[in-house]
Amino acid sequence: MDELNEIISSPELLLARAKLQSQNVSNAVDRLFHFDSFKKDEKWQQAFLAAMQETMSAQHCHYDFYRGLMRLSRFELASLCDFDAIADIPYITSGVLKNYHFTSSAKHQPALTVSSSGTTGQKAQISIDEV
Repeated sequence: MDELNEIISSPELLLARAKLQSQNVSNAVDRLFHFDSFKKDEKWQQAFLAAMQETMSAQHCHYDFYRGLMRLSRFELASLCDFDAIADIPYITSGVLKNYHFTSSAKHQPALTVSSSGTTGQKAQISIDEV
């Protein structure tokens, strides 16, 4: 937790960590760091699709709430087979985030809790574990 707080409190350290991660591309999400953020060509679309497939698979496997949301939305992981299908991914609105507290894992203690500014008086919060 101390390491996480140190990284978050130092933008320079956060940037250095992101650059280091981008050099060690072990998964589809990390590989997105290799793309120019303004150039959305076909290669970028394929990389983004792979990252979304990876992320959605993790959400489905590890988070009961999101797995239930996918079921209620009749969204199947297998349907995420091309870039246009990304628009069909069920999302959680800010109103839901303002009324319920989400954690990244029920198995691990939160290392960080992030909240919105609450410009209308009600903050949204989510807790993230060290893993």
